[in-house]
Amino acid sequence: MEPYAQPANRRKNKNIRQEINKRKTVENQLRELINAIPYPVSVKDAQGIYVYVNSAYSDLISIPAAKIIGHQDTALYDLSKNVNRMIMSDGDKWVIESKEAYKIKALEITNETGHKVYDVTKLPFYINDTGRLGVLSFSVDITEQHDSQEDLQTLNDHLEEIIDQRVIEYKEKNEKLLDAFSTLQASEQNLSALNKELSTSLDVLERTQDKLIEVEKFTALGRSASAVAHEMNTPIGIGISAVTYGYDEMKKLLERVSKPSVGLIEVTESLERVVESLELVKSSIVKMLETTNALDKLTSTQWKREEDAFVLCELITNQFESSKENLHPLPGLDTVKLDIHCDPTLKIHSSKEACQFIFDNLFQNSILHGFSTVDSNKTIRITCTFSNDLVNVHYEDNGKGVEADVLSKIIEPLYTSKEVLGIWVWD
Repeated sequence: MEPYAQPANRRKNKNIRQEINKRKTVENQLRELINAIPYPVSVKDAQGIYVYVNSAYSDLISIPAAKIIGHQDTALYDLSKNVNRMIMSDGDKWVIESKEAYKIKALEITNETGHKVYDVTKLPFYINDTGRLGVLSFSVDITEQHDSQEDLQTLNDHLEEIIDQRVIEYKEKNEKLLDAFSTLQASEQNLSALNKELSTSLDVLERTQDKLIEVEKFTALGRSASAVAHEMNTPIGIGISAVTYGYDEMKKLLERVSKPSVGLIEVTESLERVVESLELVKSSIVKMLETTNALDKLTSTQWKREEDAFVLCELITNQFESSKENLHPLPGLDTVKLDIHCDPTLKIHSSKEACQFIFDNLFQNSILHGFSTVDSNKTIRITCTFSNDLVNVHYEDNGKGVEADVLSKIIEPLYTSKEVLGIWVWD
């Protein structure tokens, strides 16, 4: 049995050595980590013997780490004049016995680096895996904080002196302000003169603005007159052409009738052409009449002056159907829908005829122009709200919209971007 036991022992010893090496590696890494900490750190066992110190602790008491480890505090007291017994041994016994933390506040230490103030904390600490209880001590440098508190105390002690100094400074500043105020008073006359000049410039600017507005009005009037002339010239030209053509046809018809060989078919054809010419004349005259009626309705004097009481939602709905009927048989009318959001009981007092005219032209504008490039889902949405004794009507459609360069001119009377007279948009 003994030959087989030797390999097992060897494997066991090998595992132990590997475990020892692993623990040493971890311990070395821990030592390197603690040594990199800028705060003084030390570890002692229950007998007060140093197990480990970092370089910051060694610098604090001015003793090399090699001479500290393995010794108690009493053996170090005579090695350096910078030894502070409180930071080294004070509270160690209490930590071991109570197994609780022990703190030393604002401990002052003087060494080669100067005067320092530390907060010291000592904690119960189990050394390695042995289960031995020791003391872990680390100190935090609070010198700047401590000095700031002392400075604050000094500042409080001399507060009255500082206040007196501030009063003197404020008096000097007040005198400077008085001097500045005197300077401002001295420059008031100059400011008054500048204000007069500015007022004069403003008057000139207002007069110039009025002139520009007048020029713009005449420009808009010129465009409107041009549009009216174009709208009237077209049917007039068509009418003249139709009358001339009919006149020529009648002359030819009279010449043919005077001949005995003329047949009934030729006479009928000539009369049909004359009738077509007269139809053109009639439609042109009707077009001019519609244009003049539209121009007449641009003034409120053509509407009833008295106000009517009517339900707004009902008027809008009825006018929508009426506008569609007037445009019959325009293709796609059945795809135009009205989405109205209005209190069905909302009654207003206004010119009913004027409201009908406005909504009629809005509906026509959407159907004829806004939906000209839309094939389906043509929707006009109207939202009516009531506040402060006023009715706000928001009108929109999902048509092609208005181009940016047209928006600035859209409220000009008779403005249009089409080949027909524009009279539908009101300011």
